[in-house]
Amino acid sequence: MRSGARQFRSWHRQRLDSPGFGRQEGAHDPFTRYEPPHRRVASLMTIGWKLHPEEREVLLAKFPPAYDNVVADHVTLQSDHGAGTPELPPPAHARIIGCADDGSGCQAMVVEVAGSSARPTGGTYHITWSLGEGRRARESNDVIATHGFAAIDDDTRITLDPRAW
Repeated sequence: MRSGARQFRSWHRQRLDSPGFGRQEGAHDPFTRYEPPHRRVASLMTIGWKLHPEEREVLLAKFPPAYDNVVADHVTLQSDHGAGTPELPPPAHARIIGCADDGSGCQAMVVEVAGSSARPTGGTYHITWSLGEGRRARESNDVIATHGFAAIDDDTRITLDPRAW
């Protein structure tokens, strides 16, 4: 083994064994992942909200998916934001106000978050509901912009948890 690799291994082993490395305060498991105290996320990620699994199941029963690939798990606030490290949004509530479907494999539920369906970065708040073969969730934006959506009168409140993915 070359000496550079040996030195790196030695340094790496020392870092892993050092107090506090990779651990939260008071954690005893050396494999516990450290979570930083701030809420900033790395750039080129998507930020928004995830639906609660229990609420997701209720909504799927209420609004059956049109296509085989069921997504129905998040509302995007901003994606591919490039430079900077934006903060996660606060927890929110939403309600479904419409359904968009191009008839060719892309179905989305349009939602209001904090009383508005307009995303601050442009586009419309929505949940990609279901997709046909070969379709991608990001196509929902174009389907809503091109085809619009059919209004749905429903007062079901959806709890949204801030997330980055």
